[in-house]
Amino acid sequence: MPHVRPVRVGVRLHTFDSFSYRNYRLLWGAAVGSGGGIWLQQIVVGWLAYDITRSAFLTSLILGLEAFPLLLAGPLGGVLVDVWDRRKLLASVFAYQGLVALGFSVLVILDLVATWHLFVFVPMMGLAFVIIEPARMAIIPRIVPRENLVNAYALTSLAFSGTRLAIPAVGGVMIALLGPGPTLVTQGLMHLSAMGLALMLNFERQPRDGFKLRSAFSGMREALIYVKSEPLLLGLLLLLVVPATLVMPFVSGLMPVLAAEEFGVGPTGLGILVSAVGAGGTVGTLALASVGDIRRKGVFILSAIFLAAVAMVALSQSRLFGLAVPSIFVLSIGLWGAMALINVSIVSIVRDEFRGRVGGLFVLAWGFSPLGYLVAGVLAQRLGAPNAILIAGGAVSIIAVVLVLRFRALWQFRETYL
Repeated sequence: MPHVRPVRVGVRLHTFDSFSYRNYRLLWGAAVGSGGGIWLQQIVVGWLAYDITRSAFLTSLILGLEAFPLLLAGPLGGVLVDVWDRRKLLASVFAYQGLVALGFSVLVILDLVATWHLFVFVPMMGLAFVIIEPARMAIIPRIVPRENLVNAYALTSLAFSGTRLAIPAVGGVMIALLGPGPTLVTQGLMHLSAMGLALMLNFERQPRDGFKLRSAFSGMREALIYVKSEPLLLGLLLLLVVPATLVMPFVSGLMPVLAAEEFGVGPTGLGILVSAVGAGGTVGTLALASVGDIRRKGVFILSAIFLAAVAMVALSQSRLFGLAVPSIFVLSIGLWGAMALINVSIVSIVRDEFRGRVGGLFVLAWGFSPLGYLVAGVLAQRLGAPNAILIAGGAVSIIAVVLVLRFRALWQFRETYL
């Protein structure tokens, strides 16, 4: 009998390739600290808002205010990232978040919180994202090789989806055992830990001009002209508005309504639905990180968005709780996969001197999400949450098709490395 040699399959997973770079490990750790703090804040603020106001509308409004600063100041944050030291700027913003959270925790511990405090605190925390996302988008291409960008951004998304899977449950237990005040102290310490890690970053700083208000507006105008001249970049930024206004608001915003009115599962069931979002995002980003580079990024992005749209339609037609959970899980896989690749595609085609300002336009797209929450609430009030989600899922598909027809470069986007 002839000797048979085992066949070796030349497949290597790339799941944690970017962790081989020290600077990336530090940045990822900072993302875990910052992301974990934000998810902890959402649990505490949501609990406090409803406990104080006893109003579902005000509670939703307060939570949605986090994205409002992005609409007002997103582009300006990108300008700052392009002209200031990105490492120090990122560390300063994390310190700002930590100090604001600790200051607010004092009010909570002393039982001095009123509704207007929440209306001030949430936008103040959201203001930090005017800097954080553009800075992260500008730093990652400088600390990992170009061929590792997909892996790096997927792992960064994993930092947020993974903490979203675990932190809400931990936060709920902390509120029950310790109260909201000490829980907010923990949030502040998480942001300060992110600051410490950001200060440890070490990469070559590009020489840049100082910041001047007049030059800031000129820089934003220059960035808009640049984006307008690049059809692929413009198409990616417009495509980003779709999940910001039609996916997240109609899923996350209406999830409490689905849990209470459609499935009658109460807070425990709501926790399972929220966990399904985090679980899907974790699986999707892990899979994306494992495959390494994806050359046909345009095809992948559009396919992932269509997958999310189909899952939204399935969710709208789910009359059983057991069918809603896998629908949300699949939806999150598509959503987070598309978001990570839109992110990496943008930074891979943008010149370094524009990365911060284009990052500002990136967060500006998310600044439209409060509008999506408003529309979702109105449609759900008039037509019911399932019909609102159905309409949004259909709109996602239609708008994606329109953008593909208008920007053929999206579908044809096939990145090659020089």
